[in-house]
Amino acid sequence: STLVDLLKQSKELPPDVIEKVLKSVENMSAKELNELAKNLDHLPPDMKERVMKEIMKNLKNLDPKAQATILQQMLNNTDNLDPKVLEEIMRNVANLTPTAIKELLRKADKLPPDALKELLKHVDQIPVSVLEELIKNADQLAPEVIAALLASKDLPPAIREKLLKEINKNKKLKEKLKSLDPLTQGVQGVGKVQPKAKPDAKKPKLDVPKPKTGSEKKIRDLYEKLFGKDVTGRLDMDMDFLAGIDESELEDIFQDPEFLNMDPNLSPEARKKLIEEIRKKRSKRRIADVPPLSKEKLQDIEDPLDYLYKYCIIHPDRMAVYERVFLNTIKKQKPLFEGMNPPEHTVKLINTKRGGEGWSNVGGGNYVNDPKQYHALDSSDDDDDE
Repeated sequence: STLVDLLKQSKELPPDVIEKVLKSVENMSAKELNELAKNLDHLPPDMKERVMKEIMKNLKNLDPKAQATILQQMLNNTDNLDPKVLEEIMRNVANLTPTAIKELLRKADKLPPDALKELLKHVDQIPVSVLEELIKNADQLAPEVIAALLASKDLPPAIREKLLKEINKNKKLKEKLKSLDPLTQGVQGVGKVQPKAKPDAKKPKLDVPKPKTGSEKKIRDLYEKLFGKDVTGRLDMDMDFLAGIDESELEDIFQDPEFLNMDPNLSPEARKKLIEEIRKKRSKRRIADVPPLSKEKLQDIEDPLDYLYKYCIIHPDRMAVYERVFLNTIKKQKPLFEGMNPPEHTVKLINTKRGGEGWSNVGGGNYVNDPKQYHALDSSDDDDDE
């Protein structure tokens, strides 16, 4: 306190006395240096800078915790400080002991924004081993400091990647970071950030009729049968999955031995994977079970498109294209046959396809050369109905 009182009146003291007073800082203990750092704000700006430089010279000789504590006190008194002096102090951070650096970063959320910003500019000078140890114990760092580290361009890429992995592992830390706005307050290192409420997005009003209670209950019952009773909040997420299964396939799944023997305690995700596997197996089996086509069998088919949809591997969205192909074919084949059944020549072509051989709609060895039949599978729709 005596030294601080003297330095307060530095303007009235001769230069040689001031030099002696500053020289006495070298012989101070850690406790005295800490007290001096606490009272820096009481000194004139020019004298504050000189005292800070003297304190930094002595930090190397102290134990790590004392180094971190004194540096913390100094950085909390950086008001009206020349940015160059602050930069010089931060440049010397790399010369501190690893423990002191770790202690400083753990308490970095208490630093003024400018001090934290300057500290992170020199983060690439901090030993990688120190940063790695800090990241392993990332939950000891304040969310503001982590956000500032991630936003720092000087953070080594390997360290950034490890920090992100650590954040993703730690759910509590992830939730804390979500409450920050890393593009503004987090980057600047402002302590005690109050999260800003996001403005409500204006969504267009859609007049969608509500589903009937009966149908909603039916869907929920069906979902519970497939995925178990623990389906709270999941129904909306898996509606697309349900929409992709038609009723006849559902009945087959419910009768499948693998489904009947499924462990009732499995999670919805595990059950979903098993159901997908059952569907794939049943799909292969269904294709294998389709009887070979014959002329007699084909005559029973009222609509070839319906047969194509049921027994051929096609995407439902392509049905419109196939319909155009069939209608054009039928339009040109009116003299040969009545109704929607293809002629014998077309049946031979389809059988060739089902036998696994190569064929095309433009001829080749498998095309039946009949002068009465032309453009059997032509998809062209250039000709208009006459």
